[in-house]
Amino acid sequence: MRQDWQNEWLNYRNWVKTLPGFFLYQILGNDLSWRLLNEENRQWVHRANLFINTERPEYAKPGTKEGSLTIDDYQQEVSNIKGTLLLEYMEKYQPESVIEIGPGVGYLTGKIATYPSVKRYTGLDINPNFIQYLDPRLKKITKGKKGFSYQLIAGDFKQEQLPPSDSVIFLSAVHHIPDRVELFQKIAESMKTGGTMFSMEPTHYIPRKLLILRKFLRGTYGKEFRATYRSMGTHNFCTKEEYERVFSKVGGLSIETSKYIRFEFPPIVKPFIRAILHRMGVRRSPERWFILEGKNHPLRFFSGRMSLVARKFE
Repeated sequence: MRQDWQNEWLNYRNWVKTLPGFFLYQILGNDLSWRLLNEENRQWVHRANLFINTERPEYAKPGTKEGSLTIDDYQQEVSNIKGTLLLEYMEKYQPESVIEIGPGVGYLTGKIATYPSVKRYTGLDINPNFIQYLDPRLKKITKGKKGFSYQLIAGDFKQEQLPPSDSVIFLSAVHHIPDRVELFQKIAESMKTGGTMFSMEPTHYIPRKLLILRKFLRGTYGKEFRATYRSMGTHNFCTKEEYERVFSKVGGLSIETSKYIRFEFPPIVKPFIRAILHRMGVRRSPERWFILEGKNHPLRFFSGRMSLVARKFE
């Protein structure tokens, strides 16, 4: 199957395979680049994503990547920003029914499912290997939790029916999904009025765009790279502005809070900005990264990660 796709892609002729076209595909915000693709292009993206998210060695055989935390480690104290902000969200909103999109090997899935307020957990992942890996382990760690139930679904969000819930959680999953208007329409339909969504994702701001530009200048995205269909795999990161544009099309969702982390400032001003933030007593993550709060914080354009809480208002 893989070889068939490769042969088809080699013979495929389209603007997105050209260097300027591929540059636009990479550098633009995901919702903008997605609109530039025709339906055939989009099918190639989906094929590439399916391969990347199911057949990479650590995805084909979950739990085998050395040093990777899994659901088996869920009782360990949280020592990273993703887990820290997730638990703060859980404490503030106390969700009872949770949908997690893309749980993977489930280190934080264990934190969610065993959280005292959670009575029902639904995990949806396109990779059936992850679901098979999680099922017996999730059953084991929640065995004694009274009134708790869970459902694990292997499939594409487009084809699956999601149960009503008061919380939807994405932990580094949105940036793997290119058709985000359709995604958040589905999410909005499953969320109860007043329900919330928590998302923690890498950002598509200045540091990411500079990295893409450097790769082009070094020839990383040359003809040989673009000749593989996997080059179309989506790792288009996220911005607050894209969420707002997508939510305006979907309707019923609005951003409640945003936090920005892992800043990369220009070397000439980096010491001064860090000194100012330190003097201001700005909070830091377990990794010692500054955490800046506020949807429109002016320094967000230099961030590498962001968390976001959105609410369904109708």
